[in-house]
Amino acid sequence: MSVLIPPSPTTPMFSNRGSYPNSPRINAPTPPPVPAKLTKRPSKKWAPVEIESAPDFSHYSFDPEWRFDHEAAQPLNVDQIDWTSIVGLACSEEGSDGVFFVETKNGSFVLKGSTTIGADLFTYKLAVRFGIPEPKMKVISYASNEWPKMANELQKFESHLNSDSAVASPLGKCLQKTFLCAMELSSGKDMENLEIEEAEKIFKNPKMLKELGRLIAFDMFINNWDRLPCVWDNEGNPKNILFNVSDASMDAIDTSVTSISPDQFLENFQNYFHRVQSLMSSVYSHAENIPSEILKLGDFIHQYTQCQLDSSDFEHLREGLEEAGKQIASITEKELEAMKEEVWNEVKDTLEVAQFTPECIGFNRVNIQFLTEMTKAFQPL
Repeated sequence: MSVLIPPSPTTPMFSNRGSYPNSPRINAPTPPPVPAKLTKRPSKKWAPVEIESAPDFSHYSFDPEWRFDHEAAQPLNVDQIDWTSIVGLACSEEGSDGVFFVETKNGSFVLKGSTTIGADLFTYKLAVRFGIPEPKMKVISYASNEWPKMANELQKFESHLNSDSAVASPLGKCLQKTFLCAMELSSGKDMENLEIEEAEKIFKNPKMLKELGRLIAFDMFINNWDRLPCVWDNEGNPKNILFNVSDASMDAIDTSVTSISPDQFLENFQNYFHRVQSLMSSVYSHAENIPSEILKLGDFIHQYTQCQLDSSDFEHLREGLEEAGKQIASITEKELEAMKEEVWNEVKDTLEVAQFTPECIGFNRVNIQFLTEMTKAFQPL
């Protein structure tokens, strides 16, 4: 199989037009894989037939016995990846764009595809700005110097496992994307997999509860609804926080901004703004009664860990909310614009080569007007 290399700027990658006026061409749909050949024709309509079994794409390695050991894996600095030292890749069931746990001779990391890299990279930079614990992330674009080196090595594993090109492979699909993210491996456990004793150490730890409160404030700022139930009408997603009991730390994963345009969806924006503002008013005023949104979070934690928060625990959460809320209130529109411009400068060359519009990578989800207005909901009384 040949190595993927960046296309010539003069040769379009794709042929169909975008849905935006005067937009450049965007990615054409990948044709469906050719079905595996039948070993025999059915004797009658609906009669069962035997088909050739597809390869097991859960693990890619030249060693058939290799499996990714999550407990023994040591995190690798994603700025120091030696693509020639890969031992194997384990395909995760999570993530619609493809997620792989990669073991090298020097350590392990996570490799994932992204169709919303504009929003993902902006959110990551914003999280770093506020000190929100997130795994370190490096973007590898189709037009970068690193891509051919990476693709050459990964295609060796793809070709070894997937000798039948008619069968779709998760790794093969991932290599068809324009942007991939290498992320630092987190050694923590999600909320569902914490033992009762571990959960007690986490959620009875003032430092951890304060950090959790800071994360809630950040999620409200960017409207990242797919993690903790608070001001959102959802059940929450316990898999999107990883807790490390040994050093009392955590990592927020799969964080993404979901802007509500005040110009296009004013009523929805106002409803959301007032929910956040009302909660933060209670936080700043040290209201005697615990806000219902925070009680809902306590129920969520108890549901998955059997750990019951008490009034002192809720106070530590409030402290974290207050601290992060004041930080959020202080960020300016100019800072947000500069951060978005920084992201644009990192992706624009690849967009030009691939003839993508910014909307194709989720850049339109970063609405500076929304974020600027939301800072007002965090203003102290």
